[in-house]
Amino acid sequence: MKSILIVGASGVLGHAAAEHFLGKGFRVTALARTPGRISDLAARGARVVQGDLTDPSTLSPALDGVDIVLT
Repeated sequence: MKSILIVGASGVLGHAAAEHFLGKGFRVTALARTPGRISDLAARGARVVQGDLTDPSTLSPALDGVDIVLT
């Protein structure tokens, strides 16, 4: 099973992409500055990571085990 990191998963497009890939059976990691806004994705099995592209220290945990990155 492929694993994908969705950057900006709390935004409209990122959220829709995360839902799409969850529906296709991907392991989804959702990166968001405000993780509380994507609790529905966590309930569906996404791994939620609080972070931001401008903060490199948050990216390493988000990239762990990921095959694909969608920004």
